[in-house]
Amino acid sequence: MRTNIDDKRMQSEDNDEAEKLLYAELPVIKKSSLVDEVCQYLRTGIYGFVLKPGQPINESKLMKYTGVSRSPIREAFRILEGEGLIERISQRGVFVKEISLREIRETYAVLAVLEALAAEEATPRLTESQLNQLADMCTKMQGSAQNKDIKLWSELNYRFHKLFIKAANNNLLEKSLKNYQSKTTWFMSAGLHVHEAFQNSLKEHREILEAFSERDAALAAERVRKHIKEAGIKVEQAFMSEKADRE
Repeated sequence: MRTNIDDKRMQSEDNDEAEKLLYAELPVIKKSSLVDEVCQYLRTGIYGFVLKPGQPINESKLMKYTGVSRSPIREAFRILEGEGLIERISQRGVFVKEISLREIRETYAVLAVLEALAAEEATPRLTESQLNQLADMCTKMQGSAQNKDIKLWSELNYRFHKLFIKAANNNLLEKSLKNYQSKTTWFMSAGLHVHEAFQNSLKEHREILEAFSERDAALAAERVRKHIKEAGIKVEQAFMSEKADRE
């Protein structure tokens, strides 16, 4: 014999099922997406030098200005600490990590290998239109070099490398390179650039373009590898010079 309690329970189950169907139509809220957004928010601040090396990152203020709760922010801290962008200091808090000579050397060593591979894979795939774009960037680089326009030079340099990396059509390689390329931008934002290096770097970019145009994959890879290593050496020298000035 069915009772009123049984009827109420069945009605409740029906309501629960109806709600499940209703909410199933809505997009799933992923906690990880909030974490990713906080990570990107902080990376942008660090790479853009808004958050400077050694600067503290206040968790409470971050919660206030982003509207994100404590848990995703702490998870983002953990991820960025693993990337070497921030560090936790006991009894003091979270800080943007100071740039070190070792980090510069390791970044450019890995970047040289990965970009050389990208150049090798891109060489047979680059279209005439893409080669023309690279040539146009070299022309604009010459103008920015003459004007000592570091900001424009950095943008053109980034676009030049991004184009042939994209042309390599290797998603894993492209993804791996993003972090290292952003770090080199970070180094330059911190003042680790050398004005007199413009012309030499322009020559190297033109030589890379020449190898691409000749469809010589091995030569393109070698020239990109040499170019990245030379850039790393210049950044090291600028870092040591700046460090000596501070001391």
